[in-house]
Amino acid sequence: MNDLEKNLHRKRKSAYMLGIISFFTFFLMPQGRIGATWNKQLLRVTVLSPYSIKLEWDDVMEGERGFRIERAVDSGQFVLKAVVSSNTVSYVDHGVSPGHVYTYRVMAMDKDNNIIPYTGEVSLTASMIVSPDSLELTSPLPDRMELSWTYPGYERYDTVIERREGAKSEWVFVARVPAGIYRYLDTNLAPGVQYFYRIKAAAGPSIYSKNYPNDYGKAAYTLLGKPAGLQGHAVSDTQIYITWEYEGDATNFLVERKTNDGNFTVIGTVPAGNRWFYDRGLAKGSFYTYRVKAVKGGSESAYSNEITINCTYLNPPIAIYANAVHNPINTMTGTTGAIPGSASAMPVTVIELKWDNSLLNPGALVEIWRKAGFYEDWELYVTLERNHNTFIDNNVEQGMLYSYKLRSVLPYSKAYSVFSNTASIRVDSCTPPGMTDYSVIDENSIMLMWDYAYDRETWFIIETRENEDNDWREIAYLPPSTRVYKVESLLPEKVYFIRVRAFNNISMLSSYGEEVMVVTRVPEAPSGVKAEALSSKQVKLTWSGRPIHGIAGIGSPGNTCDKAGFIVERKEEGQEFFKVVAKLDASANSYVDSGLLPSRRYTYRVKAYNKAGVSDYSQEIRVITKRRIFFQDISPFHPARQAIEELAERGLITGKTSEYFDPEGLISRAEFTCLVIRSFKLDGPRIGSFNDVIYGD
Repeated sequence: MNDLEKNLHRKRKSAYMLGIISFFTFFLMPQGRIGATWNKQLLRVTVLSPYSIKLEWDDVMEGERGFRIERAVDSGQFVLKAVVSSNTVSYVDHGVSPGHVYTYRVMAMDKDNNIIPYTGEVSLTASMIVSPDSLELTSPLPDRMELSWTYPGYERYDTVIERREGAKSEWVFVARVPAGIYRYLDTNLAPGVQYFYRIKAAAGPSIYSKNYPNDYGKAAYTLLGKPAGLQGHAVSDTQIYITWEYEGDATNFLVERKTNDGNFTVIGTVPAGNRWFYDRGLAKGSFYTYRVKAVKGGSESAYSNEITINCTYLNPPIAIYANAVHNPINTMTGTTGAIPGSASAMPVTVIELKWDNSLLNPGALVEIWRKAGFYEDWELYVTLERNHNTFIDNNVEQGMLYSYKLRSVLPYSKAYSVFSNTASIRVDSCTPPGMTDYSVIDENSIMLMWDYAYDRETWFIIETRENEDNDWREIAYLPPSTRVYKVESLLPEKVYFIRVRAFNNISMLSSYGEEVMVVTRVPEAPSGVKAEALSSKQVKLTWSGRPIHGIAGIGSPGNTCDKAGFIVERKEEGQEFFKVVAKLDASANSYVDSGLLPSRRYTYRVKAYNKAGVSDYSQEIRVITKRRIFFQDISPFHPARQAIEELAERGLITGKTSEYFDPEGLISRAEFTCLVIRSFKLDGPRIGSFNDVIYGD
């Protein structure tokens, strides 16, 4: 063993023994008490550099005058290092040198100047522990972040991981990873969100390195959910149309394409509201491979599935319809009363599909895709030869809604047609009315409207009630061709609930359309409008009133009219016209307007609306935003800059001076108490005081 290896071995052995000593000192030695309930607190030490060590402890003591920091060097006696004031919970010792063993303890001084052991003792050297020297963040899935790190040389320590979401949240403990492991998978995260991580080495229960890479941490975004169900077809011999599904929160989609064995290149950027893309100027018979990914700010998704398409146009199957059939035979000869794209409602055991295959290309096959229920994904259900134009689906459940669509394919040449129309049918059920709505004629009558595919056996029953506790009562029985009905004899001071029931005379089954809330009186103008400047960028408005007049009989608070609410309008000083800044639901009685300019005068007004009409405007209210506050010692990149300036403008916090804040300074209990009182606007009689709290501050 050479001299270098011997030196490394001695250092490791020394660090290992000091760690054991620290562990036994804290957990096995007798703990001091005050009275019958006092236990010594854990003293945490962090090696900041070879020349400085930070001590931290929890302040759980009441009425202390301060704390004594005592230190022993090597085998020497404890001597007083510093005295700090009450409520202090940390101290940095800058008088450290390499090659010595330092032992620390904290003593509390009570109001009678008694010296009380407050923490256990911790021993260490300035070279006993070192920080990690690298940290890599990778998001393998939308809800996960993988961390990997290294230490210099052959060092081995436990690793403590902390995380926070965005730049405004608090740091939270994630995990303590055992020594020798340099990877960790953080799960249950939100997709497309920026997370910050920082790590530090740990030896025993109370000795740590400084944070790596720094106290602010390293940022990375989790992946967005990836697009799914990428499909496409040639719409001509020179154009391909692709479409996909996406349920996440994205800003744009990037569409990439490659030909044969080439590399993918971006060919288009699609807004988040779209799920399709036309690729033009292509060559007939050529093969093109596509993939799509979602992007939002600094985050992006994994790629969707890839799909290769031959730019050759195929004719699709057309005029598909689905029919429910009871006791079918093997050869279907047709049914009566079937409506293309819809379903008949009679007792059934299977579903029959029919389509026109007369225009299909030679050699093409027919793919049948099926979806069961409202929220299930489409799946390729069966593939048939070109000569088929009917199919019996025996794999169905009673009461389930099934949807079908078809396309033609040349499977070996990767050519696809557009999908046919979609046909849907509910097994053994009467199809419910759709899109129920109404318009107000006057305060005593409305015109009720609904959608329904024509079926000569289905009649409609109109039902109404005045609140959720009352029973429904029938007010009309209408023939199959009816799609509108005038409801009369309504009282403007009441709220009504109305629904349409479809009833089949053959199957004796029925189903209900959606329930609608009906109001016939125009709302009154909002009253008591107030405006308060919260900061240089925000104004808060409050008002009274309801767009449905607060009429009894509305039912539970959640059962509100989805076509009633409030409209907030604003104009800036010097502008002639108001503009709409918010449209709020019926339960709203306040609104915070953001993105304003400092020291500007704004004028606001509010109006209510419902299905019966729009109210008059409220009185106009004027307000001036607060002046902008800057602190010269806060960097534009500081993660808390915006929050600090916002709180200062609201008058909740103050800087050390009007221009300097001291963002790295400590906050005392007194300062925190003042912040809480200002934030929650607490008020009440004065009972006692602290020596360091000025009454009325």
